[in-house]
Amino acid sequence: MIVDVNKYCNSKTHRWRAVLARDYFNSPWAIISVVAAFILLGLTLLQTFYTMYAYYHPPSS
Repeated sequence: MIVDVNKYCNSKTHRWRAVLARDYFNSPWAIISVVAAFILLGLTLLQTFYTMYAYYHPPSS
């Protein structure tokens, strides 16, 4: 069991995740701002898609 715990702790993925959580997500406001940034990015991409869709497929009158 100790070998498994050491293997888990020495994994690059888990060390990277721990550093990320410690350095960048140490307050709730940081987490909220990242979530808000992803939401805004998604909405921007959605607006871009609909703008291009309307250009290439104009509504028929």
